[in-house]
Amino acid sequence: MRILTFIAGALLMLAGVWCFAHPGATFLSLAFVLGWAMVFGGAVDILAFIPNRKQLGTSGWQLANGALTLLLGILVLCNLLITDAVLVFFFGMWVMFSGVLRCVASFGLRAMGIPGWYWSLVMGAVSVAAGVYAFLNPLVAGLAMVLLLGAFFIIQGVNLFIAGLQMGALRAQMTLHSRETEGI
Repeated sequence: MRILTFIAGALLMLAGVWCFAHPGATFLSLAFVLGWAMVFGGAVDILAFIPNRKQLGTSGWQLANGALTLLLGILVLCNLLITDAVLVFFFGMWVMFSGVLRCVASFGLRAMGIPGWYWSLVMGAVSVAAGVYAFLNPLVAGLAMVLLLGAFFIIQGVNLFIAGLQMGALRAQMTLHSRETEGI
């Protein structure tokens, strides 16, 4: 699952870089790339929830984020969100929700003693700030929509990459804990 999380993060980052490389592209030309990146990322979040559901107190948030990302990806692929005015709010909401998830999850990781927990907190705060920016500045965001979408996707990709790194630390922590309880 960790490898899939890295792949999903890389795919989202590549989708963001693609947005920066094609700043004049319209949303309709981006929909295919962004939609499939979201579908894959959401599916990986949902699949990653299964082995972690009993280990993480915040895994329900991971499932909710995966379901939301998957659903929004399907909506993008079906072109149900056609107007550019909705797009900034749509992706802003997605990034902000995911940022809140990362912040909440970071405190759970800290309580478990996972090293590097603060990276989830930092990237979660960056995600929330990017989402709030999209809500507070819709006209400015609308002018540079493709670039803003690129930033959103890069942020989400980095979030997934950090989650993949923390999965390894979490797995090591759980293995150590189970060995300690067996030895008692």
